[in-house]
Amino acid sequence: MGALTAAYWLTDPSLGGRYEVTVYTMGWRLGGKGASGRNQKRNGRIEEHGLHIWFGTYHNAIALMRSCYAELGRPPGAPLATFDDAFKPQRRLVLLEEIEGECHPWTIDSPDLPLIDGLTVLGLLRKLIGWLSGHVAGIPGFEQLRVADFAKTAHPKEAAAIAAMAGPAGVTNQTAQHLMDFAKARIQFLEPGTEDASRQAGVLSGIMRVVARMLFPLLELELPKDDAARRLWILAYLGITFARGMLDDQLYEKGFDAVENIEMRDWLAKHTSFDQPGDSPLADKLAFFSACLQAFYDASFSYVDGDAKQPNAAASVALRCILRIAFDYAGPIILEMQAGMGDTVFTPLYLVLKQRNVRFAFFHRLTNLQLDADLKSIAGMTFSRQVQIPDGTAYKPLITVNDLLCWPSTPLFGQITDGAALSASGANIEHWNSGWTDTGGEFSLARGVDFDHVVLGISYDVLPDVTHELSTDPRWKAMIGGLDSADTQAAQLWFAADRAQLGMDATPEIFGGYFEPWSSLVDFSHLLPREAWPAGNAPRYLNYTCGPLAKQTAPGDDAVYARLRDFLSADAAPLWPNAVDEAGFKYDLLYADPSLRGEDRLKAQYWRANTDPTERYVIAKANTASVRIQPGQTGFDNLSIAGEWADSGVNISSIEATVITGMRVSRALTGQPQRIAGEKDI
Repeated sequence: MGALTAAYWLTDPSLGGRYEVTVYTMGWRLGGKGASGRNQKRNGRIEEHGLHIWFGTYHNAIALMRSCYAELGRPPGAPLATFDDAFKPQRRLVLLEEIEGECHPWTIDSPDLPLIDGLTVLGLLRKLIGWLSGHVAGIPGFEQLRVADFAKTAHPKEAAAIAAMAGPAGVTNQTAQHLMDFAKARIQFLEPGTEDASRQAGVLSGIMRVVARMLFPLLELELPKDDAARRLWILAYLGITFARGMLDDQLYEKGFDAVENIEMRDWLAKHTSFDQPGDSPLADKLAFFSACLQAFYDASFSYVDGDAKQPNAAASVALRCILRIAFDYAGPIILEMQAGMGDTVFTPLYLVLKQRNVRFAFFHRLTNLQLDADLKSIAGMTFSRQVQIPDGTAYKPLITVNDLLCWPSTPLFGQITDGAALSASGANIEHWNSGWTDTGGEFSLARGVDFDHVVLGISYDVLPDVTHELSTDPRWKAMIGGLDSADTQAAQLWFAADRAQLGMDATPEIFGGYFEPWSSLVDFSHLLPREAWPAGNAPRYLNYTCGPLAKQTAPGDDAVYARLRDFLSADAAPLWPNAVDEAGFKYDLLYADPSLRGEDRLKAQYWRANTDPTERYVIAKANTASVRIQPGQTGFDNLSIAGEWADSGVNISSIEATVITGMRVSRALTGQPQRIAGEKDI
């Protein structure tokens, strides 16, 4: 996506055709980990690498696709004719809490927000404190507490001050409201860079520390067992800890990257409102290991080696991501694609870029980048043609499903000279380690003859194999060895039963923070009409799920299948109450050929292990952002880089971060775009 974004900007009509662009790509389709395909043997069903949603804070990616759809100009009434046809709002997120061995759904319906241009760290901090001011005093049970309750855990000076503020009635929630209202008003006057800023920040942090300590007596009540009270307490305490940490570490002046070297939960513990981290294990567990924070770790696969027991997310990245998702979105909090990601994103991009005369070379595997004698620029590139295409023909990659142009899930073998052999081999030539022997021969391109500038947009884990010579540069070598990636797994389940028959309510949702290893799940039933099912005999419910895949897990799709089967037997009941009985999961509820029975119906679904170097997910561990290289500042005068692994300023693997890298490539070459939303914190 990063390279395609760069191509889109470099061929903007305002540049008057200044650049000739050729896109070389492995395999038969575009999209990398975002590629999806239509299985022509299974009713054109959509098969994805994983579960993809677009957050409303993805300002650059959304703007790119709005522009792309407008330029594509599909006729009214055509499938996915406009951006608003292709992306629809989703406002419901359901977190799954495990309380005393039972699963408690935590439904969050988010309001739409107006666009606020360019929220900085200080802007996000003001939004956060404003939210806290409107919610802290309303925690159920807070109105029952008195100063005497607060005095049990407070410092004497704090207790005396609160007693004076509370008055004869001694009601602490009203006092907390007054304090938060004061903080909300006072944060508006905090001016970064002034001599008084740190003093003002200290006052605000101290006020919120007192409010947090006023919340502690609630833990002695029935709060942990009261869903509504517990959840509001968690959000309040987490929010206060976020705000105090941002104030104490002066992130409003330094930016989020000032805490890039510490893990998120360690940072939270550092800014506890207790005297020492760990003074209240219950409070820390409730807040710092809550479902809302767990959902972030799960969605970002923030686990070393894919092991859920080794969470690791840089505090900088986590703060930036969580606060922007919560407060820096325009319209709905989430947008859902109305077909596969390939159909919704990469088909329109491909068609528009073709209209702009961009050339596409499919089935081309980069094998080496060569430096010139002074080691300062790219002198040549070597490619291997994976297959042979008949002379005089160009590969046509798209197929039509329900009047929509789509990418197939396998190459179109009939267009390939050695297509029969490739089909028989079963090799996936999108994989770096496919086992297929390339049949089209090697060739090289030379600077000044075949190209002037290179935009390298391949997967991070492939870089060591193709950039040996670049590692003479210390910065490049540090980046190659300094980032980390993780395996993931994904599955899609088509059901013959609908939501009601499965025991669900009527509103589709996104599930987050569920049991490992299938911790994120989404109802994508809206995609069923885009697939080519028989009239009157189509699936009625569609669920996508994904999660981390631990490195020590047996490799391959078979291991993922076993984990999926075990998950359905052990953990499906809270999701689909009517899909499980004493014997286990009811496989007959899955959609499959009528001749299939029992577990064979599960085998007709779709699952995959994303373990190839082209598929691994770059994670945002603490103390790794510093080794990332900016797209236009590689140190090689004719090389730019694009992808989730480059420095985007966001630095968490996402469609937004990847789009930003492509935009940064364009800006380095053309000066456009001058502004990129969200690339800076301050």
